[in-house]
Amino acid sequence: MNGAAPSQPTRGKYTPRIAGRVKGSGKFGLRRPVIAETGSFQQPNDFAEILWRWLLITLGLDFLAALFLAGGQFLMPATFFGTVAAATLLLIGIANGWALNSVRRAAPTWARDALIAQVFMLFLAGFVIATNLQGPRINWYVTSTAALVLAAAFLWFILLAPRSRLEWTKAAVVVTALFPLAGLLQFWLQNYYLPSTSMPLVDISTELSPQGWSGPIVHLSAKVTVHNRGTGKVEVANSLMRVTAYPQNPEKIRDTRIHINPCANTTEQNEYWCRIANGFDPSELERDTDFRVNPMLPGLVTPTPPQGGQLLYAGALHTSFMMPGETDTFQRDVDIDSREVLLARLSASAIVLTEQRIADIRSCAGERTSAYKDSIRFSAEVQQVQQMQPGRAHYFCQEYDIAPGNFIEKLIGNHPAIQVSTWLDNPSHPGSEYPLLVADFGTVGEFDRPDRHDVERELADLYPMSFMDSQYEYAPTDQPPASADKPPSGRS
Repeated sequence: MNGAAPSQPTRGKYTPRIAGRVKGSGKFGLRRPVIAETGSFQQPNDFAEILWRWLLITLGLDFLAALFLAGGQFLMPATFFGTVAAATLLLIGIANGWALNSVRRAAPTWARDALIAQVFMLFLAGFVIATNLQGPRINWYVTSTAALVLAAAFLWFILLAPRSRLEWTKAAVVVTALFPLAGLLQFWLQNYYLPSTSMPLVDISTELSPQGWSGPIVHLSAKVTVHNRGTGKVEVANSLMRVTAYPQNPEKIRDTRIHINPCANTTEQNEYWCRIANGFDPSELERDTDFRVNPMLPGLVTPTPPQGGQLLYAGALHTSFMMPGETDTFQRDVDIDSREVLLARLSASAIVLTEQRIADIRSCAGERTSAYKDSIRFSAEVQQVQQMQPGRAHYFCQEYDIAPGNFIEKLIGNHPAIQVSTWLDNPSHPGSEYPLLVADFGTVGEFDRPDRHDVERELADLYPMSFMDSQYEYAPTDQPPASADKPPSGRS
């Protein structure tokens, strides 16, 4: 208004901003930048430099290790628990990466983030060690590495817990508490609950019945029914169906009688209790002996010695797996002469595994050829009859290699397998009907190791297996009754 020039705001001096922490300068309240020695890395206050550097190295290695395990698990065949495991490992990797960034720039929550990451590694290392220890072979390289990670995580937990005590939030407490529990739940489900409760629930039944006559010849129908009453898929590792006829008056039947109990070779062999004992075999080595009296020879306790029988039919059931609720029926026809046969017996047996992913099927002899790589050579090798010395037992054999359940088991590399055999004879055990089935657990290529039986017991706990059998007997008549509308049924 008075003609004076309007006042202009005073232009402030430009002060460049420099990254880093700043301290107040005394008089004018200005701040001086404190630039970290390592550029983008900034050491937290009141934390030794050597510890800070080792914490960065630990978090970096844990980050890479967790991502490596997660990537390997994602490449495994997709299953529910496999997906959960892969997601868990990925989250552990992310937690370690997040903590690494927090410690690198000295974030206000760096101690809490690092502590959470190390708690996750503590449980992961424990899981790896537990998985390794419960296997048939201990991989000491994997165990040593996991033990170092476990020890480092525990030491960092001790060092970081006091520093992070005042920085905890309710969400951090909940997440840190539940995350390890989720890992423990997965470990319990995958290694204890499912194996212990997933025993194959498969029923097998037999029926041997006449379908007609041609004079004294009886035409029998041998039927085997297998039903999976469980809720999961099962693997049928081996199976057998056989029909055996026992003559009415076998020659030299007393020479074929099997003496199981030692009392049969003493002066007490005719005692009633010894005769009963001779029909039992608690060892289950002579599985087809029983207490029965032959009506033709009342003094003979075992009327159907395996050596006195005639095999009429033997074959596999030709099924490899069964879905939940599936029922399969197998039927064969056999003929017997009612003038010669005292009774006919149908026997069926199967070895069933809880669902397992089979990595490969191999022959037991020769070059142990893979069925997946060379099916022609595999077929030629499994058809060769093997012989065991010194008993001169003869058998067929093939090996099923069980695939690892997760990537950690693959790294451990135990390679479990099951060897299934069909024994054709065994002079050392004359009290059994042949052929019969045998199954043994072991590791790939190591079934001849001296400690194989110890490995077998451990693997049998991890992979539930059931051996099932069923028998049905038929006593023929010389001819069908004149008034019968249909042939009479047998007895079980």
